Amino acid sequence: PLANRFIHLNLDADIDSFKEYALGRNLDERLIAFLAFRPELLHNHATGHSAWPSPRSWEMASQLLTADIPLQHAVGDAAAAEFEAFIKIYQSLPELEPILKGKTDLEFPKEPSARYAVTVGLTIRSTTPKRAEYAIEWMGRNAPMEWFQLFAGDLITRLRKSGKGGELVKSV
Repeated sequence: PLANRFIHLNLDADIDSFKEYALGRNLDERLIAFLAFRPELLHNHATGHSAWPSPRSWEMASQLLTADIPLQHAVGDAAAAEFEAFIKIYQSLPELEPILKGKTDLEFPKEPSARYAVTVGLTIRSTTPKRAEYAIEWMGRNAPMEWFQLFAGDLITRLRKSGKGGELVKSV
């Protein structure tokens, strides 16, 4: 009887829409990179568990990361364990700052999770037109085309949401 008092809508979680939302809300970049790598974990309702991954719980997880509180309280044990494994890869990445200053000859990573981490990391750190220009140049020289396209799409979305899209166009 209680369920009959509500409207039940079935919505599909979409990683591209969530990523756009997450970039606009400045969610933790590690979390965005992880979900880009493992989009099936964006929403995975596990019946019988008190916490499971969903767009809402990943946003809460971003806040938990800031407070240094374990993520399983928001997204469940399995998703949190996969995220922790991803973080180990993320921490082993080369420093991105030289790329954003135009001073590096680093190669684009080979491992898929590291590729997502670098792509999202550069997107988030491209906070000025000059930094974005250097990131675009580096990605254009080093990344396969599909990774460059992923980066460019996310960068444009992020800059547009922050109101800085026109600055990049004027500087290039």
